[in-house]
Amino acid sequence: MRADKRAILRLLIELREQGLTIAGYGAPAKGNTLLNYCGIGSDFIDYTCDLSPHKQVTCCRAATSRSAPPSTSR
Repeated sequence: MRADKRAILRLLIELREQGLTIAGYGAPAKGNTLLNYCGIGSDFIDYTCDLSPHKQVTCCRAATSRSAPPSTSR
């Protein structure tokens, strides 16, 4: 499990160093547990989005902004 944590953090650091935006989709309990275990916060996650209107007004602890509906444009 520790190796997985380090691999996740390495990936996020590499993506951030490339100047990429990192977004989360959905706010399930399992995802938040992973974020908390890895110490991933707003320094990595720029925002989250979710289809559920009930989650769109809540805030994911790792995100700097509130959860919003995902863009439907493709």
